[in-house]
Amino acid sequence: MGSHKDAIAMAAIEVLSQKGSRGFTHRAIDDCAGLPLGTTSRYARSREALFALAADALFASDLASSEQEKKDFDENSAATSDEVIRMLLNGTFALLGNAKRYRARLEMQLEASRSETLERHFRTSRAVFVERVATSLSRLDVTTPEHHADVLITIIDGVLHRQIILGAPKLSIEALDHLFRTYIVALKTKS
Repeated sequence: MGSHKDAIAMAAIEVLSQKGSRGFTHRAIDDCAGLPLGTTSRYARSREALFALAADALFASDLASSEQEKKDFDENSAATSDEVIRMLLNGTFALLGNAKRYRARLEMQLEASRSETLERHFRTSRAVFVERVATSLSRLDVTTPEHHADVLITIIDGVLHRQIILGAPKLSIEALDHLFRTYIVALKTKS
């Protein structure tokens, strides 16, 4: 992306986080990015294109941060339960560490429920993360790893919602470790 396009994408995330979709306008994004009025319109002519630009930026950032987790595994060896749990914990805490991005993501997901193009984007990007977790679970010889990966990603989504949106007391690393460990031990017991 060019520097203006990057600035617009980051400003779009900021505006969604602070003002929600009601305040998500080309003008608000120009103001937030410190760009001349009309700049955002040149890069994303429609509101849907603006949402797509922000969603692409979120996905690229999430993917980049998850790359480190992927590198921690030797793809040719069997994974241990502890490695998979550590991956899930690190991913969860990385997402919890940026509440602004999560709030923006929720705004975009609500918009996606009314936009087939944006909904397809979120479905595709979520599938990448489900596949990564499924790959790790399959290395534990878990049956139906895709199903269980989807459940684990859903659990993470619930933890994020609980803490960031509902403002519930933060779960400790020990509590989350116990949650993931219980689920994975049950999977390995069934396999």
